[in-house]
Amino acid sequence: MTSGIYGLCCKATGKWYVGASTQIEKRLKEHRKQLREAIKCKLPIQQVNCHRMGLDAAIYGLQTIQAVILEQVDDPALLNECEMYWAEQLDAVEGGYNQHVPFPDRRW
Repeated sequence: MTSGIYGLCCKATGKWYVGASTQIEKRLKEHRKQLREAIKCKLPIQQVNCHRMGLDAAIYGLQTIQAVILEQVDDPALLNECEMYWAEQLDAVEGGYNQHVPFPDRRW
């Protein structure tokens, strides 16, 4: 499993979500599952992680959400710092899907 920073980009809007994980591939599968469930079952937007991305996936289609590994980070102590860097570079908070970076009280 890859440890590091990943991004989810809606190709229709150009908006980004930036996340960090010690198991990126597993985390991306979780995001996809949540987005599929939101679209299929019409879950209330409040129940979908990254709810703004869930709304765009419902409008434009799941195929418009592209996953990218932005940076491999082997030292978990650096994940939050690297996540903040990428969120700033991709305007993921103000102009994207992140509500805040890094996730409060997250421990690796």
